[in-house]
Amino acid sequence: MMYPFTRVAMPQRTPFTQGCRYVLSLLIAACFLVGCGKSPTPNVSPSLRLHWLGKKRLSAESNATNFISIWNLPESVRLENQTLDKLSTAPWRLLATSVTLSNAPTALLRPLLNDVVQEETYLEVLSGTNQPYEAVLAIKLPPDRAALWQANLPPILKSLSSNPSANPSLSLANIGNWTILSISDLRLQASKLSILPQIRQRLAATGIPFVQDTTNDWINGSVEVSWLSRAAGWQVQSNSNLPVVEFSAMAEAGNVKTLAKLTFPSNAPIQLQPWNIPTNMIFDPLIAFTASRHVAPLLDWWQNKLSVHALQPFDQVVSWAVAGFPFQTYFAIPQPQPTNAISLMSDWLTQKISGQGGSSFPGRLVTDTNFQRVTLEGFPFVSPRLEAVQDSARALLFGGFIPIMRTNRPMPFELLAQINADTNLFYYDWEITGPRVEAWTYIGQTMRLMLNRAQLPPGSLGMDWLKAVTSRAGNSVTAISVSASNRLSLIRNSTIGMTGVEAHLLVDWLESPEFPVGFHSDAAAPIRGLPPFPGKTK
Repeated sequence: MMYPFTRVAMPQRTPFTQGCRYVLSLLIAACFLVGCGKSPTPNVSPSLRLHWLGKKRLSAESNATNFISIWNLPESVRLENQTLDKLSTAPWRLLATSVTLSNAPTALLRPLLNDVVQEETYLEVLSGTNQPYEAVLAIKLPPDRAALWQANLPPILKSLSSNPSANPSLSLANIGNWTILSISDLRLQASKLSILPQIRQRLAATGIPFVQDTTNDWINGSVEVSWLSRAAGWQVQSNSNLPVVEFSAMAEAGNVKTLAKLTFPSNAPIQLQPWNIPTNMIFDPLIAFTASRHVAPLLDWWQNKLSVHALQPFDQVVSWAVAGFPFQTYFAIPQPQPTNAISLMSDWLTQKISGQGGSSFPGRLVTDTNFQRVTLEGFPFVSPRLEAVQDSARALLFGGFIPIMRTNRPMPFELLAQINADTNLFYYDWEITGPRVEAWTYIGQTMRLMLNRAQLPPGSLGMDWLKAVTSRAGNSVTAISVSASNRLSLIRNSTIGMTGVEAHLLVDWLESPEFPVGFHSDAAAPIRGLPPFPGKTK
């Protein structure tokens, strides 16, 4: 097997969140294209900036042939149409308007959403806590489509303006071959903070609404994560060290090259310990390998979230998957006393099961008398486990869905060389995405069974798309490095721009009954007769 690596050098609603939801709902198609600025100041720096080249222009580029061929698959087209159909109803489903969905002009919005996918589009959003908001959408349209926007948007906006809490000011204009839609808080007029004049000035000077660059990006932009969190209705503490993310995607050697830079407001010194990979446990033929350092903060968050403190602090986590049976996915973490961790985890799981109707729990918890292993049995195909193991005289906690299957083929040297080549490497992931898409479909459905959640419908358009992608997606390599004391840099080379688990989560999101809110696994009714799985907290 070859390893073609690429080197890498819903809470309480406030006026603010109501306004953000209004903006996000009206411009939902543009926000959907973000795969993933500073706070407002007199310099008017946007909270979200997004430039999308458009599928039409992408289809004309020879370096995008492979990506477009996957996008044009019948399964992809059907899933795209279903998604846009759902988005066309989203503003009336999500906003407190007086217009019922049956009377909403969704048929007028639907063709406009298709234009956002097909045509070159630019979006800027300006907002901050307790400050006016503004969103400007600019889309480059031929004359007939521009006329359609001029005809369709007024009745759409009139239908949505029955929401008084959003208090919007709306404008629509054609400047050259660009159609400009502006939605803003009425307070913006008095604040002297507005991005619309800047966009008008750019159009007058250069004929484009964004700052001209010399890249060949298909999509690029930036987003303030604290703003995005508040816009989604999540509580964000004022001292949260959330980053600004700058991102882009382009073609490289027939693949999709994705770049991102995460800049945090304050320094977060990361001390990277030397890699210590459990090579004696990892065997070929591998189809995935992931290693990450400086994971202690995530461990603290996870244990506090679940109210379980079974694991002692550790710096690294490694996971891998082997070709063949889809459940051959494993992980290992260093633990000085792994049997103690298993004892505590066993007690916690037992308490969770008994506290949530243990007599009807579909599986059973089996713990070795010496706490060398704890296993969940009674599920089809799998018996998830935690085991205490030794690797080169180092104690580890090993986990997997099935027992490890050893071969006489050691871990590829190329993987270790790739990881050790960059001393600032924070996270590394390699996979063959096609088989990982298939594996995560099995794993995801099994986890839903364990967590008492509804399965993704086997005949759904999302599941059909996953099957189609399985035979076409090749290698994906992702690396995140520490490039400054307050900055992480990501680079990915892949076939479809995402990994197998990301594709599965995308489908779970797209199949949500309330899309773009929630996931199918969250919103769908639980399977009858199965209690919540241990670890689920309210």
